[in-house]
Amino acid sequence: SRIAKCSYGVETLVPFEPNVHPPERLKIMNGRKYCSGIFSKHVTVYEELKSDIMHNQKIYHPMHQHKKHKMTWFHMYTSSKDNPEFVDDEECKYLACVCVNLPQTVCTESLTFRIAHVETELKVEVSDSQTGDILESKLDYFDIAPETRDSCDIGFNTSSKNQFSISIIAK
Repeated sequence: SRIAKCSYGVETLVPFEPNVHPPERLKIMNGRKYCSGIFSKHVTVYEELKSDIMHNQKIYHPMHQHKKHKMTWFHMYTSSKDNPEFVDDEECKYLACVCVNLPQTVCTESLTFRIAHVETELKVEVSDSQTGDILESKLDYFDIAPETRDSCDIGFNTSSKNQFSISIIAK
């Protein structure tokens, strides 16, 4: 096992609650009110990561559920905090974009995003929550800021088209 040197999560929206969320976070989509920029945590800093175990898998619902949409994406972030609230908090750093190809035969209503630790890498996998089918995903790391790569000590391995891994480089 290893100890996570930062928290890992993805950016998401949640229903907007006026008594909880700052007004500048309000985003209206499809006539509904959402709070934008939420850090949805999958791994907590200093958490023990046991090898080959999926950590804190979560189900997400694409905003556009129509067969004409061919892909969706998850923006991954890291944080030095235990419980970051928003992805633009000072302690958060953009990590990468996980691009997910959606099946064209059915509407994908929900996706399961999960992270596992294998030796020195975090493996990311996205599947259709209804069928369990692993979806073809790719990591878009060309837009990662160099300071993020250096500060998080990460590397990328795209060994399979349905999975990718983020290497945690021990110093």
